[in-house]
Amino acid sequence: MSVQAAVADYLDGDKDATDRRRNVVIYRIPESAGTVQERKHEDTKFVRTLLTNVLELDTGDNDIVKMFRLDRYDSGGTGRPLLIGFKDEELKGRIMSNLCKLKAADASFKRISVTHDLTPQQRQRMKEIVEVAKQSYCERTGNPPENFRYLVVGQNTKNPKVIQL
Repeated sequence: MSVQAAVADYLDGDKDATDRRRNVVIYRIPESAGTVQERKHEDTKFVRTLLTNVLELDTGDNDIVKMFRLDRYDSGGTGRPLLIGFKDEELKGRIMSNLCKLKAADASFKRISVTHDLTPQQRQRMKEIVEVAKQSYCERTGNPPENFRYLVVGQNTKNPKVIQL
């Protein structure tokens, strides 16, 4: 691989990461079995309720730039992940900091999880960091790491840390 190709790949990855900074991905949102328009309407209604009632954020109609389901529709499957793009990073930051309010929410909101929209390279890096933490724990204690959950904190920084729960 030439230097120019390597630089181009790096810049493309950096641009992709920059484009995803304002996005979140929500998992386990129930998906209705109606038409495409009905499903979009249900998703919009669910997200508006989540933002206003659960996370207690005042958002306008222009704050959400894009919203669509990832993957193909499967009527018998579980709900597909929902990608939401916001107007600015500040709103996304407030959403991510208010996620602790999901614990006190209704049952329909307790199952969902909200994550950053990461590039494939960032996801791979997080997996590698967790694996290193698991190996380090095994070497230190001699016990298997299955009894713990590992969480990466500071994903958008240069030095993310792993917390063992």
